[in-house]
Amino acid sequence: MPGLKRICSAFAFWTLPVILCLLPGAAQAAPQKEIEKQIKVQKDSLQELQKNIDREKEILRDFERKEKGLLSQLQDMDQKLALKEEQLESYDLHLKKIQKSKEQIKGEVEGLKSDMGRFQSYLSFKVVQIYKYGGYSYVKALFSAESYSELLKRYRYLQLMAQKDRETIGSYKKVYEELSIKQQELTDREDKIRSLQDAFKGKNLEILAKREERSLLLKKLREEKTAQQELLQELEQSAKSLQETVDALIKKKKSFFGDFEKFKGKFSWPVHGEVVTSFGRQKNENESTVIFSKGIEIGAGQGTDVKAVYGGNVLFADWFKGYGQMVILDHGDGYYSLYAHLSQVMVSVKERVQEGQKIGKVGDTGSLKGPALYFEIRYHGEPQDPMVWLAHP
Repeated sequence: MPGLKRICSAFAFWTLPVILCLLPGAAQAAPQKEIEKQIKVQKDSLQELQKNIDREKEILRDFERKEKGLLSQLQDMDQKLALKEEQLESYDLHLKKIQKSKEQIKGEVEGLKSDMGRFQSYLSFKVVQIYKYGGYSYVKALFSAESYSELLKRYRYLQLMAQKDRETIGSYKKVYEELSIKQQELTDREDKIRSLQDAFKGKNLEILAKREERSLLLKKLREEKTAQQELLQELEQSAKSLQETVDALIKKKKSFFGDFEKFKGKFSWPVHGEVVTSFGRQKNENESTVIFSKGIEIGAGQGTDVKAVYGGNVLFADWFKGYGQMVILDHGDGYYSLYAHLSQVMVSVKERVQEGQKIGKVGDTGSLKGPALYFEIRYHGEPQDPMVWLAHP
């Protein structure tokens, strides 16, 4: 039976490298393609989302341009409104001055009318006298004089009286005409100012209406801008979350298919025990045959937990002739580890395991030296000395 075991071991020596070379590529490709597919889908979504963000940003910039334009228009309207209000105040002040001047002129007119009333009374008296004493009263007054000197005196008196009457009537007529002209001018100016005042008030109302319209438009624009900003924030937050997802997938891809080499000389031992078979050339008990051990054997008690030295994907978990129950883990970038002579396998193919996770128990299946763990590390199918990779105890 020992001879049969040696034959089986020799068979495994030649067939296992073939299995290990074939398994990694196929097993590694499936999860890698799946992750790459997820990354592509997420990147496409991120690109589309970024287009939406750029489009929304352009809309927001358009809102801001419109807002600036409206603010400029409102400022211009405010300035015009302030100017119109100043002009109205000026016209109101001017109107008050004219009204005051008008009142003064009205007082003068009333005074002149009073004078004219007295003059009319005087003329009426004259008319009555003429009527009472006849049309020749002046002639009678002259020729009733008893002497020539008295006649001359009466003549001069009547002449002065007539001249005074003519001057009074002329002055009255002139003042009356001037007052009529002034009254008309005042009336015209007052009408014009009222007309201008009404026009300015109408213009003010128009400006106020436009200002209100612009204010409502600005309010609506700002509400739309706020909604646009909120939408943009949501899109940017979604883009951030999506980018984090992409980064996580890329990190997962890197951690799943790389970084193994970084921990060279730092890996925890899969099981604690004494190395009973070293890596490299080995002689049998009779020193008649030399074989090359592609891994190491670590002596340990039956049923001791065997742990993964690094996270990876389970490529093989079954019986293998010459090795007993065996587990092979793919760590990415062509690195994998092998655990054999197990009494129990605790993982299944395609399962993802973490560093330090229990993957089986120590046994003696396929072993010639009793309970022990056979452990290998390979890179692209080439065996590596595990002692170089494991941390020094």
